[in-house]
Formats: sequence, structure tokens, C-alpha cells
Amino acid sequence: ALLMVQGVATGGAVLGGTMRRAGVEEGIEGAQALLRERITSAWPATRYDQPKAYADFSGDERSLTFWAPAPMASGDVPLRRYHLVLQGKGDLVLKGRPDRAREDAAPEVLLRGVAALHLSYLDDAGEWRRRWMAQPRPPRLVRVEVRFGKGDGRWWPPLTIHPMTTIDIDCVQGDVAGVCAGR
Repeated sequence: ALLMVQGVATGGAVLGGTMRRAGVEEGIEGAQALLRERITSAWPATRYDQPKAYADFSGDERSLTFWAPAPMASGDVPLRRYHLVLQGKGDLVLKGRPDRAREDAAPEVLLRGVAALHLSYLDDAGEWRRRWMAQPRPPRLVRVEVRFGKGDGRWWPPLTIHPMTTIDIDCVQGDVAGVCAGR
């Protein structure tokens, strides 16, 4: 009877550890899927508040701001301005504000216990940049790297996302492909 109790206890511990690891992997997988879906569908709205028009898609190594369609469950709000940032005590957060709203909706905490967030952006020349500000269109690719603290067994697989719309939507195309002739 003692051996049976020990066997059941050991089996329960193994199963519990497996379930915890599966939950951690699902959390990371879910965060990556959500980021992939939002950034892939980024909307390149054009801004005119500087001498040269530019896409309203900006970021640096630690944050990213862009427009994308809202999730289907949010109702009839077509676009939201999203802001991805690492805040507080290691919360990786995606904030979304509906168009014309003054305040963000409740932020989505994608992961907790994150030690570092590093973002980079691929330009037309094939170079990875640490900043993407006031550019005529969104980057070709966005790389999202997340690191966890020492002793944290989680692992963030490489995540590179291709924004599907990379054109200036207010641009009138010229004779040369990919060159804006005017607005």
C-alpha cells in the first residue's frame, strides 16, 4: 500500500510539472499569436504633422505604436491605436485605444515576469534598425525579442512579423514602382 501511495504521489508530481510547463508554453504561444495577428494587420495611416508625410507606425527598442483593426469581439470599433511596452514589474502589455477615444481601453497583459523587451525593424535596404520613426511606410519586418530573468525556465522563440500593408495609403503611385509621386 505504501508503494502504491508513493507511486500515485510521484505520478501526480510529474503530471503537475507537465501541466505547468504546458501552461507556460501556451502563455508564450498565445502572446506571440496575438502580437503576430495585430502587427500583421497594422494599418499604415498617413500623418501630415511634419514637413514630409509619414506612416503612423513608430517604435524604438522598448516600445511600438501602430494602428490595427480591433478584435472581432470588441464590436463595431474599426481601428485601434496599439502600444506595446514593457511596464511595471515586468508586465509585457499591449494597450489599445479606439479611434477618437481619449483613453486606452484596459491593457492586455501578455506576459508577466519579463526581464527585457527588444524590438527592431527591417528597412528597405535589408538593415535592422533600433528605431522606426517618421518613415514613409511601416518596416518590412518587425522582430520581437523577450528575455526572462535568471532562473526563469521560460523561453521566447524567435518572433519576426511581416506587416502585410507596407504602402502609404495616401500616395499616388508614380511611373517607378514603389515611388510616391504625390498625395
